[in-house]
Amino acid sequence: MPCLLTGYWRDIGNLGQYFAANRDMLGERERYIAKDAFVHPRADIGAGVIVGSGAIVGPQIELENAVLWPNTILWGKKRLKNVILAEGRMVHLPGARDL
Repeated sequence: MPCLLTGYWRDIGNLGQYFAANRDMLGERERYIAKDAFVHPRADIGAGVIVGSGAIVGPQIELENAVLWPNTILWGKKRLKNVILAEGRMVHLPGARDL
């Protein structure tokens, strides 16, 4: 016998749908930064950004519509839009002054 489930469900079969699901999770908030994440005060965290637990964002990063999964490191000097960084990954973008 089929089971009818209630609650939130969204197909995330492509990147557009994945970002839409994350925007749904944000609700009325513009961004979400986990309590144990570190975002440098000079980083620019725009709308639609989710920074997961244990993530680190460097001082010269600008993010918009991005999802950083837990335990990621994003360092360098770059403006990034529509980006997903998978768990445990580190990205150092050229042109940064390491502070």
